[in-house]
Formats: sequence, C-alpha cells, structure tokens
Amino acid sequence: MDDRNKAVFSLIYQMNIADSDFNKMESKYLVNVGNVLGLSQDEMEQVIDNPDAYDLIPPANEQERMEILYYMLFSMRIDGNISKIEEAQVYKAGLKLGFNEAMVSDMINLFKQYLKTRLPKDALVKIIRKYLN
Repeated sequence: MDDRNKAVFSLIYQMNIADSDFNKMESKYLVNVGNVLGLSQDEMEQVIDNPDAYDLIPPANEQERMEILYYMLFSMRIDGNISKIEEAQVYKAGLKLGFNEAMVSDMINLFKQYLKTRLPKDALVKIIRKYLN
C-alpha cells in the first residue's frame, strides 16, 4: 500500500510539473494529497527527488482506482488552468486505471466546463452512472 501511495503521489506531482508552471496552489494540494495518503514529509521529498522510480500498479478495487482518478482530476484544475498536457496525463492515467475512454473524457470536459466555478454536487456521479450501469 505504501508503494502505491508513493506512486499516486508521484503521478500527481509529475502532472503538476509537466506544464512547467508548478505554483503554490498545486504545491499545497500535492502536500494535502500526500498527507491523506499517509506519506511523511521525508517520503514526499523522496518521491519528488526521483518521481520516475514509482510506477502505479492499478488497484483491483474500483473505489481505490476512482479515488486516484479524482485526485488527478482535481489536481488538474487546482490552479485555474487546464493545460493540454494535464488533460493528456489525466486521460492516460484514467485508461491505465481501467476506466472507459468516453467516461474519462466526459470527466475532463466537466472539469473544464466548471474550471472557474464549483462543480455541481452530483455531476461526477451522473457521469459514472452513465458508464457503469
């Protein structure tokens, strides 16, 4: 589990630095995710020093896979700007996690649509239901 949490942290970190605009909001979100994942400050720094050392093996549990996708989606929009690189990384991660291409695409589009405003409470659930039922 610890290796998976480091891999999730690495995935989010790599996405945040991919657009060459790693800012204070992204850094704060990243630390928050690291804390939620149970990583120590030393472990977070270890991952940041060598992010390619942690390859994500998708968990079998769908809820855990969905949580990873959620982290990615929210991280993508945290700075109020969604780059094509971030979009591509979320899309690639979503597919690697085993989710339907159209569902991941719909989720990304939803986050783009509500980039500057709060997401409707049940918007993500509606997308999930559309593809999982």
